[in-house]
Amino acid sequence: MNLQQKFQQEQFNRKYAECKDGFISYTIYDDRSLYIYEIYVRPEARRKGIGSLLEKELIKKERPSVIYCDVDLTCNKPEEALQGILTAGYKIQTVSDRNIILCKKISTTDSTKKTQG
Repeated sequence: MNLQQKFQQEQFNRKYAECKDGFISYTIYDDRSLYIYEIYVRPEARRKGIGSLLEKELIKKERPSVIYCDVDLTCNKPEEALQGILTAGYKIQTVSDRNIILCKKISTTDSTKKTQG
């Protein structure tokens, strides 16, 4: 774990799901909701399903009932981030001048399949 991850964990109770090509930083709450703060996949590994794989592992591990995330409209290429998130089954919940908050409900049968498979 690098210093940035230690800081995020200490200050904000964030956790990480990682593989050699990327990571997701997130927080799981007592009500089984999960918020993804960052997802990153190395440029040379993009469009190969790494983000989906990390999300599946996260669902299997944490068993959330719902996942929230956002797209910061001030980042580089927010349209690409939004497109990827929408393709993954998230729905737009809130839009502001600065960001778009999205939500994906996880059915219990989906969580059960992921833990059994």
